[in-house]
Parts: sequence; structure tokens; C-alpha cells
Amino acid sequence: MPMLDNVFERIEKLRTKVRGEREEISRLLAVVSDMYLKQQLHVASNILDDVETFFLDPRILDEERSHAQWAKWLDAGDRAFQCAVQIHEQVTAVVTKFGENVRSFST
Repeated sequence: MPMLDNVFERIEKLRTKVRGEREEISRLLAVVSDMYLKQQLHVASNILDDVETFFLDPRILDEERSHAQWAKWLDAGDRAFQCAVQIHEQVTAVVTKFGENVRSFST
């Protein structure tokens, strides 16, 4: 069934992206000392937890869906994943611009 093959490919691609993003976030967490930036990275990690729990959990994936429903489901998972990526990219941009020892301060 080609339609289901595409679904399985998308699921595996999302799993792979989540694993890769987790590795990148972990690397950045290891070098950043600022608590606010660490907090932002933890938020990104929590979003990845949500993607795994709500979109990739085996019990969820066992539910019957039409091809259109699978597409919507996986699009939503991708959008959630992109939120984590955005946060990671913002922290990376700050660290790139100001260095690993950057400090934030409250206003």
C-alpha cells in the first residue's frame, strides 16, 4: 500500500528529526551557562517530549486513520516539532552572536 508506506516514512522521518534535535539541544545545554537560555532549551525539549507523546506514541499510531487524517496528524506533529526548532535556533543565534558565556538580565 503506497499510501501507508508514505505514512510510515513520515513517521520515521519525524522520529529521526526529533532525535537529531534532541542531540543538538543537549550539546547546546552542555555549553550554555545562562539560566534563561537553558530554560528556553528545556522548553524546546519539552515540546519534543510532546511530539513523541502525542504524535509518535505507539498507542496513538495504532489508531485507524484515513490517508487524509494521517496527513493532518503528521502535519500537526511537524508544526509542533518546528516550534522546538525555532526556540533552539533563537538560542543558537544568541550564543553565536555573544558567545557561550552570554548572560541575560531582567529589565
